[in-house]
Amino acid sequence: MARGIMKHGVTKTFLTRGVFGNFLRPIIYSETEKIHFEFLEVITKTIKSIDRKINSKYRGVLQIWLSMAPKEHFELLFLPDEYRQTMIPMLEKAELNKGEECAIMTQGFMLYNLEQIIKNSSDYSDTIKLNVPDLESICDLIFDKENKQKIYWNYFRNELKNEDPRNIPIIYVYEATSLFIPDNDRKKIAIQNWDDDLMGKFGFINGFANFIQIQKDNSIKML
Repeated sequence: MARGIMKHGVTKTFLTRGVFGNFLRPIIYSETEKIHFEFLEVITKTIKSIDRKINSKYRGVLQIWLSMAPKEHFELLFLPDEYRQTMIPMLEKAELNKGEECAIMTQGFMLYNLEQIIKNSSDYSDTIKLNVPDLESICDLIFDKENKQKIYWNYFRNELKNEDPRNIPIIYVYEATSLFIPDNDRKKIAIQNWDDDLMGKFGFINGFANFIQIQKDNSIKML
């Protein structure tokens, strides 16, 4: 199901991505849609980089973990569905457009999750024939010299190394919200309904585990 700017018709998509896009996007897009656009620009750049720089052996696996998984995760959490319901509607209160930074952070977060699977599932690592040192080298090739995705990957490694696995997707939400709403008090207000819903959080944690399993299964299908 299309969310955010992907739900728009052909005309609006053409106008906001064509030669007049820089002029028309601020007029046509809502603030949330502007953030989504910036997020997708990073994903599009990554897709092109993987296609250009990576041979067929790893290409499909990397497209899942660095392109499709970050995009779907962000959209499922922060963008309205077909019924206009949003799981965590914090973008409505966003004070900064950090769509690009959030995309890079989300890619780093997915790299962290991929690393855990490689380390803890010999069947998976043997199937995709990829180890963590090779993954690091490939990321250096895919991303620019600054490689902020790897910086975030290392950040999550340090932040989550002693963390209960059930808290990992929750911490991502806090980190993402901090990008858009730096003030702690306003950040708490923006996600308060979600944060206070303990039963909903249990569902969210289970949903994230299922989401990661789907990415794992889909990446194997890409071989």
